[in-house]
Amino acid sequence: MMKYIKPTDILPRVQIVNYFQVKNLDSWGPRTIPDWELILIVAGQFAYETEDETIHIGSGHVLAIPPGRLHTFRRTDTASQAIISCIHGEMIPTGRWSRGDYRLRPEPQTVTRVENDWAIHSLFKQCNDVFSGYSRFRSASLQTLVRAIWLRLIEYWQGGYGQLLSPRMKKMLTFVRSHLRDSISRTDLAKQFSLTPQYVNALFKKEIGLSPTQFIHRERVMLAYRYIRDEGLSVKEASARVGFGDPFYFSRVFKKIMNLSPGALP
Repeated sequence: MMKYIKPTDILPRVQIVNYFQVKNLDSWGPRTIPDWELILIVAGQFAYETEDETIHIGSGHVLAIPPGRLHTFRRTDTASQAIISCIHGEMIPTGRWSRGDYRLRPEPQTVTRVENDWAIHSLFKQCNDVFSGYSRFRSASLQTLVRAIWLRLIEYWQGGYGQLLSPRMKKMLTFVRSHLRDSISRTDLAKQFSLTPQYVNALFKKEIGLSPTQFIHRERVMLAYRYIRDEGLSVKEASARVGFGDPFYFSRVFKKIMNLSPGALP
């Protein structure tokens, strides 16, 4: 008998997690998969093709592929770096979606735009790190992280996660993005918005799941990525343009966030 689950009922059973660079024109399919697959497009252009439609997807989107649906997923560009992160599994500890054991309300959306949501990017990266490592609490940690991803996606489906940000946080994020070339810290944010540094840190953690420093680093790295890829800047030039005085430190931060060094970009 089929049961309908609420978002709070989600306790994922995780099968596979990966985070990797995709070669030019790589393709998977036509195929069906036995469980749900969530794919975060970190960089690059892709197409998701079914019998009914073709959806073109770029960086900053999450694709949710249901079990049993015949599809092809392929890279469509050759001019830039392409990176994806994939998570396979069921939403609950027992039962299979493909057998009709359960369904989720609200109904999952195929594509979700998460372009500036660095918390969800971080969750995918953490999932890969935990899955690839060895820990006594590996399974529990994976379940917690993947559950957080599902819940965050559902918030988008129910009205848009960005709409949940407070007006103050929106102003702070805008301020950071307009001052990426400057030396900026949580202390600067605190002064700008008449808050304490501790409160700024707590606000960032609560609303976007990152510390101010993590958010600043991710914004700078993504901007530098575009400078290197699209404008042909050197690593040194790109790092200076986004506010990193030390290109070696920039390279370490870039690799930590993007899972590859800036020098490896074509």
